[in-house]
Amino acid sequence: MIKSRRTFGVMAACAVALMCGGNTARALDLGVFGDLSYIASDVPDDEANFRIGSLDFYAAQYIDDKTKALFELQFQTFSGDFEYEIQRYWIMREFSESFNLGMGRFHPPLGYWSRHFHHGILMQDTVSRPFILSFEGSVNAIMPMHMIGLLAEGAIGGAGLHYEAGIANSNTIDTEAESRLEVPNRDDLSAGKSVFGRLSYARSDVPFMPGISVMRNNVVESSDNGLFVERGEDLVQQSLIGFDLRYEYEKFCLLAEVYRLENDLQPGVGDAGSHTATAYFAQFGYNLTDQLKATYRRESMKFEDNDAYFMDPALLGRDALGTETRDVFALRYDFSESNALILEVNRREPELADSTTSTILSWAFVMF
Repeated sequence: MIKSRRTFGVMAACAVALMCGGNTARALDLGVFGDLSYIASDVPDDEANFRIGSLDFYAAQYIDDKTKALFELQFQTFSGDFEYEIQRYWIMREFSESFNLGMGRFHPPLGYWSRHFHHGILMQDTVSRPFILSFEGSVNAIMPMHMIGLLAEGAIGGAGLHYEAGIANSNTIDTEAESRLEVPNRDDLSAGKSVFGRLSYARSDVPFMPGISVMRNNVVESSDNGLFVERGEDLVQQSLIGFDLRYEYEKFCLLAEVYRLENDLQPGVGDAGSHTATAYFAQFGYNLTDQLKATYRRESMKFEDNDAYFMDPALLGRDALGTETRDVFALRYDFSESNALILEVNRREPELADSTTSTILSWAFVMF
């Protein structure tokens, strides 16, 4: 990650510098997403509190008739301190409708959610994103939500088919520090690159929008004193196949993603065996009025108990929590297209720990 703990003054200066970049000969597409929240839960010793959420700046521009560049900077308070991170940073050339090629830091082509909702809560119908799609660095991060490499995309004929394909740096875990899944921005410790692909179908006159995703990903040791293998050697080789479906008809919408993940533990890691896991979410939404929308989402992840990738805290940086399901209920009220209140109740049911319920009220907005 590109991340650092700095004072708010430094962060504000960076934000102002980014915004001032619009004073150029070519106009920039600038945007700022933000959110502020109040949260309460039944977790012991977890007091109800107000929270500053994230502040997300993006700038996009066609630097010539066929070339577009994008930069996205997010200020966060997830750890309690102000931090900043570059979320997306890429340049892409449009050769034709069937072939565009870009280089940089993207969301990988896995499913619908991450490639369309990005980092602004206002774009979502719920405050939280599905926990199976947690960002790198989180205790729930099971697969990369960013990639650094090449991404190609384009239409296949004129029938509504679209493809995306990427090749990227491998992901890393620092087992000595009990770290979590990370995406290196400047190097790749493994000769084997990660590959991603997605084939989707979407037409304005058809309510069903299905997609299928694949991934082959190396998770590499980044520590000089790793607990299992030497630096640069594979800890886990992941294979993934996923299916996503979006359906929209009048006041009703559905978004679902399901993944089958196979973890091949390398020699020296756990039982060095091959283990499978399944993860999915299904989200249903209904517009009660033009401004009020109700949403329910069911999320689940299941894996084998002897899969060290999930169960060893030196790999994913957490204690053994076993499989887990969540139920999310949300009401969203749109004041306008630029800001909305979202009330969410999130019920978490881990297999090996007590169930908990949290309630969060978020005011999300966009500027520019």
